Amino acid sequence: HHISRPGVADRTRYILGMSDESPAVEMAKTMAALSESAQTSGKITAVAGVPCNTFHAPKIWEEFTQILSDEGTDTTVKMVHMLEETVSVIKDVVPDATKIGLLSTTGTRNSRVYHDLLEPQGFTVVQVSQHLQDMVHDAIYNKDWGVKAVQPT
Repeated sequence: HHISRPGVADRTRYILGMSDESPAVEMAKTMAALSESAQTSGKITAVAGVPCNTFHAPKIWEEFTQILSDEGTDTTVKMVHMLEETVSVIKDVVPDATKIGLLSTTGTRNSRVYHDLLEPQGFTVVQVSQHLQDMVHDAIYNKDWGVKAVQPT
């Protein structure tokens, strides 16, 4: 099943300190609902992932997993850490790679979530200049034509 939560606080704004509203709280409520649904249907475990790079920044992810633990949701809902899985795939598919290109939102870039996972394993993260970063961010978030504005038909 797919659960969409468009009302979750903006991760980039939170990471950049432009908002005090943590996205971890609403997403934890979603996982609690998933846990309840799994238990009601007789399932022992549900597996879930959050398809947002910036959500995996420690500032958000650690608060999120702490809430799940405190509420006992983590015993029913097993979370997939998207970025750790990405690093695993890179290592499996291109084991000789040393440089990894990253095009991302400014929040993902500034949070260094990929750097923190890739660099300790010997990878160099290659990014565009700050000037081009603003253009990449716009290509993702622009309300009229950005990747997140375009819906599949």
